[in-house]
Amino acid sequence: MVLILLSIFLTVSDYSLNIPDSVQTGAVFSCEIYLTGEDLTSVECVPVFSDGLQYMGTSSMNSFSSVSTPTGRSVSSEIRLLMSFSAPSPGTYTIGPLQITSSGRILHEFPVHAVTAIGSIRGTVSTGSLRETRNDEIAWMEIEIDTTGRVYPGQTFNVDYFIYKTARNAEIVDLFIEPSNYASSTLLENFEELQWIRCKNDTYRTWLATLEVTPAFACTLSLPVLRGRIGLPGGMIRPSSEYFISTEGERIPVYPFPEMNKPENFDGITAGIFFRLERVTRGYSAAGERCVQLSISGQG
Repeated sequence: MVLILLSIFLTVSDYSLNIPDSVQTGAVFSCEIYLTGEDLTSVECVPVFSDGLQYMGTSSMNSFSSVSTPTGRSVSSEIRLLMSFSAPSPGTYTIGPLQITSSGRILHEFPVHAVTAIGSIRGTVSTGSLRETRNDEIAWMEIEIDTTGRVYPGQTFNVDYFIYKTARNAEIVDLFIEPSNYASSTLLENFEELQWIRCKNDTYRTWLATLEVTPAFACTLSLPVLRGRIGLPGGMIRPSSEYFISTEGERIPVYPFPEMNKPENFDGITAGIFFRLERVTRGYSAAGERCVQLSISGQG
């Protein structure tokens, strides 16, 4: 059973599910759920059903737009959720039913979908456990975001970065962080030694780093990207290798300040702000007032 929590709108106006009819045995493929709507804050898909498929992880992309109307501000959003699977052997599998809910309310239910796996996994197939027969090179990154509801400009939140893998033995070759263009970010802590922990879905994960992020203004914020290479040891029939992994494409909506009941939890907005007041030599008004220019810079 897999629990998926996302930040989307309470009213869904459009939705779709895309699953391939046939996939290559041993290859990773994606089940894509696409939703659009207004004023949704969270959604749940509990559980993610599949018979015999190996669940490989989940990633999501979120974009939003805000429009002012005579009756108030309307915020609409688009969510693209990717759930990755792999078929351990040729045959027919199913995914679903998938029930999308928000605060206990059912938004939509997708029926069971059949997937046919064709071909065979490269190399010798063992008669042992599933973890011995599947591709050990499958590895990916995921992030966890620590926020308290909606994120506004100047509101600091933490992002944790993890590596997931189907086998425990792996080592980091190199890693580097690309900061976000529209936010300040600070590395709070990172790993000294990889600590692989076995998860419920028979995969392993290790924590890499925690970043503190403060968005500068309302936008669909692309989070700082952690990318690099992971080294995987070889075996009797396979040499050691390195694979590129990245968190590129992860986004979070940063909402504009509401007209009423503005939040007050903005620790980041007071850190390192600078004011500069200049007299403008040109631009007197008809009544003779002088013009000044106020510039404010800094985090938030």
